[in-house]
Amino acid sequence: MGKQIKVLAVGAGWRGSNSKSLFNGFVKRGCDVRIIETDSYFYNYSIPERLYMRVRKVPLKVKFQKF
Repeated sequence: MGKQIKVLAVGAGWRGSNSKSLFNGFVKRGCDVRIIETDSYFYNYSIPERLYMRVRKVPLKVKFQKF
């Protein structure tokens, strides 16, 4: 049998997300999957962070730097 395919998956990991479904598909196909979930970096914004982004119309650089 051939080599196992290795996959680095980066995306949302919450239940029902398209990314999570894709990750699960790779696992079911027998791939060696390493997952980097972006939920804690890009989906959990506080109210002041949301207001800042809305007013300035730019993403928070701090979130990208942490990632």
